[in-house]
Amino acid sequence: MNSETKYGRVKNLAWQIIDGSTLILEPQNRKAHELNEVGSFIWQEIESVKSSSELAKKLVEEFEIEESIALSDVDFFLQDLCEKKLIEVISS
Repeated sequence: MNSETKYGRVKNLAWQIIDGSTLILEPQNRKAHELNEVGSFIWQEIESVKSSSELAKKLVEEFEIEESIALSDVDFFLQDLCEKKLIEVISS
């Protein structure tokens, strides 16, 4: 996993934004995942395939945080979403 690896959402997941949080449903195993405001922002951004460095830059612009912190947080979050099989690495 590096900062230029591209990520996209896994297909066939139902999701909805409710009061700034995103609720993602996995119908096949009946699991639900709730994302906070920052997680919801990232989730919406990866509607189109993006790298962690692209996402970190968007976070810096939106939430006015340091780029190194944004990149670290994005990498951790994307790894978590990958482990939960909510997003996937997209081959170029």
